[in-house]
Amino acid sequence: MMAKRADDRFQTYAELVDALRRGQQSLGETEQRVTGMIASASAPTTASGPMDPAAIPRLKSIHPAVPTENRVLLIVDIQNDFCPKGALAVAGGDEVVPVINRLSRRFAHVVLTQDWHCEDHLSFASSHPGKRAYDRVVLPYGEQILWPDHCVAGTPGADFHPALDLTHCELVIRKGYHREIDSYSAFFENDRQTPTGLAGYLRERGLVRLFLVGLATDFCVAYSALDARRLGFEVTVIEAGCRGIDIAGSLAAAWKGQASVPTTIKNSAVPMIRQVNAPNRSVHEHGGGESSPEVRATSTIRAFTAQPISTRKSTIARMPNETARISSGSGRPWAPQ
Repeated sequence: MMAKRADDRFQTYAELVDALRRGQQSLGETEQRVTGMIASASAPTTASGPMDPAAIPRLKSIHPAVPTENRVLLIVDIQNDFCPKGALAVAGGDEVVPVINRLSRRFAHVVLTQDWHCEDHLSFASSHPGKRAYDRVVLPYGEQILWPDHCVAGTPGADFHPALDLTHCELVIRKGYHREIDSYSAFFENDRQTPTGLAGYLRERGLVRLFLVGLATDFCVAYSALDARRLGFEVTVIEAGCRGIDIAGSLAAAWKGQASVPTTIKNSAVPMIRQVNAPNRSVHEHGGGESSPEVRATSTIRAFTAQPISTRKSTIARMPNETARISSGSGRPWAPQ
């Protein structure tokens, strides 16, 4: 893996060649053979004649997902350090794993995010002498909460929870690996300018309807949901698959978005899901009926909708139940529509 610190990388091509030469000689290669191999590998190659057009590989046409396949389950940071006994444990963090496992079997497309910090990351309190966890400092991109050391790359704490079913995962997005910038959102680092590449991946594959679950509701899940809406995706946050940290009211603030009071959907015998449609379209409600998605009174789904980025406001449609059994009105496990 390339060193993250610029000073640890080879500064010139000559340094790289010299390191390769020493490495090959340590394996018993002669000076003459090493020199020949390096020269051969670095020399430009030319074709002996015009290339046969039939020999040029052709890219297949990119087809967006069909409407019934444009949904993706985005699973945010289900890692050991965010679960009980972890370095930055979220209360009940491991309780969402069986919920997420059941949900993932109902989606054709599943994407995971993974916090992946270096050991001296600037978001760690240990990187700031005299500071304690949950103090706040100002970094070049703005105010930053200082966290206990967590999810250090290559450590058990950064691993996914062992019970999390990764069978259906198509992509893992690692975030937070830049030492100088923290990263809550699955789409941007905390400077709000450095992209993770997830938006481009989803758009190229035609995956425009996002269903979010994970840890923690009030930080990485909320930031990801609001960024996704700002980028034009349809977003639904499934609360049964989330747990929050709740620092100084952060959980309530996350559900309110940045401004508006949430709208409450009353429970009924067979409650409705209110989910956010594409930008500039109204909220659409799915009522009862076997062909429509439904969630029994023991489930909770909240949906985020964002106004234009210039206002940075949002509203939340909320179904205020806290348990995790998700099913359809017919008694079958719920599948997103």
